[in-house]
Amino acid sequence: MREASRSVRREKASIAVLAVPAVAAQKVLDLVGRAGIKAVLNFAPAQLKPRPGLLLKAVDLKIQLENLVFHLARAEEARR
Repeated sequence: MREASRSVRREKASIAVLAVPAVAAQKVLDLVGRAGIKAVLNFAPAQLKPRPGLLLKAVDLKIQLENLVFHLARAEEARR
C-alpha cells in the first residue's frame, strides 16, 4: 500500500477493487482516493464513506451468493 500513489500514477489507474477485511476498508479507501483513484468497487463487508468525487459501488457477496443459490435451485427444479 505504500506504493499505491506511485502505482496509480504509473499505470494511469482510475478504478480500484477493494477486497480487504472490514477493519481496514475505510483506511484503504482513503488511501486509494488520495492516490488518485476515481472509482472503487468495494467487496469489503463495511459501510464506507468515500471522499467527495470518489465513486463507490458496494458488492454484498452474501446477497450475491444467495441469489446464485436461488437461481441454481430453480434451474434444478425445472430439469426434474
